Amino acid sequence: MSEPSTHPGAGGLAAPPPPHDPGERALVCKLGAWEVRAFPPEDAKHRYFATRELLHLQLWHPDAHVSLLTPSRLTAGAFELFPVDGWKCAVRSAEEARRLARYAHGVELPSPLRLAALIEWYVRSEERRASQSQAEEEG
Repeated sequence: MSEPSTHPGAGGLAAPPPPHDPGERALVCKLGAWEVRAFPPEDAKHRYFATRELLHLQLWHPDAHVSLLTPSRLTAGAFELFPVDGWKCAVRSAEEARRLARYAHGVELPSPLRLAALIEWYVRSEERRASQSQAEEEG
């Protein structure tokens, strides 16, 4: 049996389980203390997820070892925070996610407006691009 993976920013702690393992995604940018992570466009997961409304962003807080996934079909349309009481916790709004991150970990997520902008900038635009590409291949 293999040892659990670790993430360099996690202080040697075991990496969270998929889909919250930050090592599965590439760093896109930093937003305050948070890393914004996503599947690179050349990754097979990117195309698979983008064409099925499963694409999402991960916000990773390396110091607190906290992960947030943005809404997608993967999370049943919810924001998903890990860990909360040792496991995943889904909430319906960015504001609820902010309150939960503050309560459970003492960390501040970016504002709901900023989260919405990230989702539109990356997720929605990549889904549109994948849909157009797929239509061109089929047409």
